[in-house]
Amino acid sequence: MTKFQEKKALLPAGLEDLLPPTADQEEALIRRLSDHFSKYGYQRVKPPLLEFESGLFGGIGAAVAEQTFRLMDPVSQRMMGLRADITPQVSRLAATRLRDAPRPLRLAYNGEVFRVKGRQLRPRRQFCAVGVELIGAAKAAMADAEVILLAAESISELGIQGLSVDINVPSMADMICKELLVSAELSKKLLAAINRKDAATITAIASDASKLLAGLLDAAGPAVRGLRRMDAMDLPGEAALLNQRLSEVANLVREEAPDLTVTIDPADSRGFEYHTGISFALFARSARSELGTG
Repeated sequence: MTKFQEKKALLPAGLEDLLPPTADQEEALIRRLSDHFSKYGYQRVKPPLLEFESGLFGGIGAAVAEQTFRLMDPVSQRMMGLRADITPQVSRLAATRLRDAPRPLRLAYNGEVFRVKGRQLRPRRQFCAVGVELIGAAKAAMADAEVILLAAESISELGIQGLSVDINVPSMADMICKELLVSAELSKKLLAAINRKDAATITAIASDASKLLAGLLDAAGPAVRGLRRMDAMDLPGEAALLNQRLSEVANLVREEAPDLTVTIDPADSRGFEYHTGISFALFARSARSELGTG
């Protein structure tokens, strides 16, 4: 390849061409996942790649605004966003076009997303997102467990072994600070330390929340041990209710999938910009980063 040809083939950081047979392999995996979701009653939706900012950043979409590319629509002269995540779009559909549809809604999707920045373990900025959303279920813990189990089963069906699921409560630390009326400035320092897993800094900060936040870090690990430590903590108000939901979800997953390794990390809030309840990440021994999140 000449230098001129090399220059023409150069792509921006985080982007790549998928060539044969990789492109066909990716398409086949997407099809298998989508077919598996369909077996459990999840119906596919297909929102557009571009939307007006007013719709894309409404509700939970505001949390991914910083990861969204923006451009001007030459027809309407309004600003648009190139989606960084499909979940906010599905949320918009549920609240508008599907607002009168019977609940719970079981919706599936797949499509390309594009982000401003990649991550250290996943530098790609464009990739295909494949997933489901369960909306309007009567029992939140059972809905959480259903999605986690479906995700784990779907990945296992692809032949990936040695799966584990890490169940998180992204809003727990912030909720504790608010319940205990910690100042905004001090909360910012404590939450930054939580994100760094910096127990020494948390302990050194004089606050009613420090002991509880350090306890969240200490509870990370195998689910049985972690849940026992969480139950021993004197969590305030809404945080106590959220801990009860965490326990219910983890126990449901363990009962239904005894071969799945279950861990909890109640202090982990990174990468879950819009989640306020239970979140999770799936891992495998053969993969250096998570295989799926929700």
